Amino acid sequence: MSHAPPQPTDLISELLTGMRLHGVQYRRIQTGPTFGLGFPPKPGHAYFHYLAVGTAILRGADGSQHLLSAGDVVLLPRGHGHALMSGEDHPVQCLETIDAAPLGDTVSGIDTCPSTHAVPSAVLFHGCMVVDLGGMQGLSKVMPAVMLADGNGTQFPGLLPMVDAMKREVCSGRIGFAGILARLADAVAAMIVRDWVERGCDGASGLVMAMRDPRLSLSLLALHRDPGRDWTVEALAAESNISRSVFADRFQTVIGTAPLRYVTELRMQLASQWLTHQSLSIEVVAERLGYASQAAFSRAYKRVMGHSHWGDSARARLGLAVGVSLAAAQAAWTSSAGCSRLAIPSKRAASVRRRSAAARRLALARQSPPRCRSSASACSHSEAARARAQRAFPVSAFVMGSMVNTGRRMARYGGNAG
Repeated sequence: MSHAPPQPTDLISELLTGMRLHGVQYRRIQTGPTFGLGFPPKPGHAYFHYLAVGTAILRGADGSQHLLSAGDVVLLPRGHGHALMSGEDHPVQCLETIDAAPLGDTVSGIDTCPSTHAVPSAVLFHGCMVVDLGGMQGLSKVMPAVMLADGNGTQFPGLLPMVDAMKREVCSGRIGFAGILARLADAVAAMIVRDWVERGCDGASGLVMAMRDPRLSLSLLALHRDPGRDWTVEALAAESNISRSVFADRFQTVIGTAPLRYVTELRMQLASQWLTHQSLSIEVVAERLGYASQAAFSRAYKRVMGHSHWGDSARARLGLAVGVSLAAAQAAWTSSAGCSRLAIPSKRAASVRRRSAAARRLALARQSPPRCRSSASACSHSEAARARAQRAFPVSAFVMGSMVNTGRRMARYGGNAG
């Protein structure tokens, strides 16, 4: 029984499978009739905006302007600085300087709407995320600065159900809405990137031309499915059913890089993804990618990525260490037409005040030695243990404050912390 040869769409599907979006921070923002919100440049990140209610002007770093209406979705995949304003001449305030109330693990709420307004004039959901394209990482440099999906669905009809769901979650304020909004934002952003790739990336990348090349797409598909294989130019040419010399020339002309250079870059992009976001060990990553030793993998990683892999793996461990979930806040909502106005719960405000006080106590404890009634050696031992614990496991100020107090009670009462 014969099998149909792989099609270019198979390669596109394989590449899109490796795409990951990792939300760093989300905000639900409600404003009055006039507003100006500034977003600083964030290299290596992407900005996401969904305008649920009202209108806004998006002004790019180059001065370009885009008029947004309710239902529009905007993705800035290269993290360029920009502003959202109610009018062209309205002053802009950096979003990071505006107080925000936590609503979930990575979601917070911002309210700049005057108290005299029962219903906000504009409501939007904003996200800052890391777009990891996996094997398509080279496309990030040729992505447009602004990718706009209109709310009517004329350009992205598949987004309509997702956008409608975001509108319901933004405006209803039901239990768990913050986490659901964050996941919907990730999905919508991924769909916008997928549509751009399927449309040929506006003809901006040699990789896209290779995807549609009936010969090169065969070797690329085999490579992306098995990056750890001991690939040679001859082996890649065999997948394309052409000679070595013809394949090498064709690959260099279309993609713009040598075949084995592309193999190494793909492996390191996958390694970075596995180390940072999947927290795989260096041993496992090196073995998966076909390296005989960690030393050989480390040399290749530093040569391609420009830095050691230890930084990526350390960031992943730190993220796991301090990633203590923040209990979801129960937001108070008032019933009105359209989107309701979000109120910061008093319990949350009290919790914030308690954590701030704990942080101040910890700062004072670091500046001056504790007053222990027990021997100086016991006190010194407690402080040394606290310092070692903080270096090995940099937890929050609130948790560290509790550790300090427990250590002092043990020193004071001879080992009994009760």
